[in-house]
Amino acid sequence: MEGWTFLFLFQNQNNENQVCEISANLASMSPMSTQTDALVKKLCGKLLTVKTEAEIDTVLSELRNALQEHVRLARNSLGAQLETLKRKSR
Repeated sequence: MEGWTFLFLFQNQNNENQVCEISANLASMSPMSTQTDALVKKLCGKLLTVKTEAEIDTVLSELRNALQEHVRLARNSLGAQLETLKRKSR
């Protein structure tokens, strides 16, 4: 399967280390979700290069928004697929 996985380590507000994993299987994505996938991938890479806490906060906020959009698109796509399956079964 073609895809990617990013792991990154950061400290939360309580100074505890946390690991975040983001991965995707590109074969199962729609063209729209591959656009948000590319943005998520870009932002994860950007997290590896930021130098200040303010930059980290900005990129994490952008990443959170991109992930929310990606999930919204995935839900819409799955909903449409479900409706198609329901119509076919009638």
